[in-house]
Amino acid sequence: MATNRAFVLPILRQQLFVVLMGRFAERIKAVFITDESVFGYNATPDVLNEIELDDCLASRIEIIADSIDASLERQLLACIEPQH
Repeated sequence: MATNRAFVLPILRQQLFVVLMGRFAERIKAVFITDESVFGYNATPDVLNEIELDDCLASRIEIIADSIDASLERQLLACIEPQH
């Protein structure tokens, strides 16, 4: 019998913050499990808010924009902490 398993890889918080700061979108909402804790992000063109959360099952992001930079996925994946 097959079992579905979710693998949670920690995101490097400081690197993620830099990526999110460089986004120009109408709205970004996200939750990321980072190397420091779990953080929620809420962004508009003028402000990026970051708040520490108690817990979440998986990292996720929602972006509302007219267009999304094609390099965003690569930049987010580069924030994953290397596993040894």
